[in-house]
Amino acid sequence: MKTSIISLKVDESLKNEAAKVADELGIPLATYLKLCLKRLVREQRIDFQLLEIPKELTRERWLKQQQDVQNNNKLSQKLNTPQDLKNNLN
Repeated sequence: MKTSIISLKVDESLKNEAAKVADELGIPLATYLKLCLKRLVREQRIDFQLLEIPKELTRERWLKQQQDVQNNNKLSQKLNTPQDLKNNLN
C-alpha cells in the first residue's frame, strides 16, 4: 500500500490534550486520525455529536452497563438520539 503524509497545523496544547485522551482510550492519536479519515470516506459525511458528559462518569456507567448485559440484568431503555443518551446518563 502506497502511503502519503498529511501535515496539519494545530495549537500545540490541543495536540497534546488530544494525544493524552487518545492514549487514555488505548489508541495512538495517529491511528484515531486514520480512523476518522476512513469513516469520512466510507460515510461521505462528518458526524460530530458533542455531549457534555464527564469522561470518567461515562466510563463508569458504560462498564456497569456491560456488566448488566453479561449478567442479563435489566437494561436501560432504548436510546434513539444523543439527547436520549444524555438524559439517560443524568
